[in-house]
Amino acid sequence: MPTAHPAADHDRAAAFLANLPAPWTLGLVRAHRLAPELLDALDRTGWTLGPKLRAHLTANTDRVRSFPAVLESRIRDLVAPSSAPVPAAPALCFGCGTAASLVHGSGRCVRCATAPAGPPCPDPAARAAELRTALRSRRPAA
Repeated sequence: MPTAHPAADHDRAAAFLANLPAPWTLGLVRAHRLAPELLDALDRTGWTLGPKLRAHLTANTDRVRSFPAVLESRIRDLVAPSSAPVPAAPALCFGCGTAASLVHGSGRCVRCATAPAGPPCPDPAARAAELRTALRSRRPAA
């Protein structure tokens, strides 16, 4: 059973639900009915009303038939924001250091993989040491 919250918090939560982007928008009656559950979920999980919560609640619209029912379920099952998986950092090209799409298995972007070879290096051992250092520190080689 939802706990009692101040009327101002209830009104803010109801306004938040009523102002979600279409097709997630709730009518005022349903928004006021669901506001106490949202406030309890916020207290339990540490979320705050704002754009991050809005994006979390309205994400992934594939195969949703009843947006209000899914929204209600998502509010009831809301988890703390820190438990969401953090996307991995994009892989960087070993040649130029950009986060461009890499050619499979080469570790280089399309531009670097298809670029013509430069002039031969006068000291291959020194160049190899420079490249190893660059790879270890994830910096582009000069």
